[in-house]
Amino acid sequence: MSVTNMGSVDADEVVLGFLVPPGAGKSGVPLQTLFGFERVHVKSGQTVQVAIKAELSEFQQVDSDGRRYALAGEYLVKFGVQGQGMGYAEARLDASVGEAVVFS
Repeated sequence: MSVTNMGSVDADEVVLGFLVPPGAGKSGVPLQTLFGFERVHVKSGQTVQVAIKAELSEFQQVDSDGRRYALAGEYLVKFGVQGQGMGYAEARLDASVGEAVVFS
């Protein structure tokens, strides 16, 4: 992901990465989870690259007996917080059981 400072002053930016799992808000599935963040310094007029990687455990849930299981389906991946005056981007990710999930 690219972060560009469009202002006239050098600044720091904190990029937040969230996952919205399939079935969010139902049957104990969280609305979203923070899977990573990175603070970067960006000089005025410059662009820097940021890579935040989700661990495989981010695609698991825990049942009422404390057992972990893969939660397959379509996830919404969000970077930033929409409407908060910072950059925002999102993408959909199909995390089907038996397929690799790779972020780069």
